[in-house]
Amino acid sequence: MSIKRLAVTGYKAHELGIFNDKHPGLPFIKLAIERQLRSFLEDGLEWVLVSGQLGVETWTVEIVWELQEEFPQLKYSVITPFLEQQQNWNEQKQAHYDEIIRRANYTTSITNIPYEGPWQFVEKTNFSYSIRMPI
Repeated sequence: MSIKRLAVTGYKAHELGIFNDKHPGLPFIKLAIERQLRSFLEDGLEWVLVSGQLGVETWTVEIVWELQEEFPQLKYSVITPFLEQQQNWNEQKQAHYDEIIRRANYTTSITNIPYEGPWQFVEKTNFSYSIRMPI
């Protein structure tokens, strides 16, 4: 079975005890992500979907950028649970997020409003399950 679109989510960086790009475990995490994406690419993967949360999702986008040199057909989309999710992040994280958004092939928001409450994360989960993709 060929997977054309892959929704990716996972731990946030701080949940793994990773607070900067110099963490010794980060290259191993990125290598695991790359290997899995390569496997899907060999089977026809075209799109990677993320919500833009810091951690596994942003690392996945970084790997997508690298893989796009070899697989120019690979695209990614950022589908946020709400608008301005980066609003309370530090400047460095906001700048990186802004680049992720700028380079994305498609961006949108599920609720199309700034954060109001936890229900928006429930909507994100419901959306992920409704598109019937591996997460």
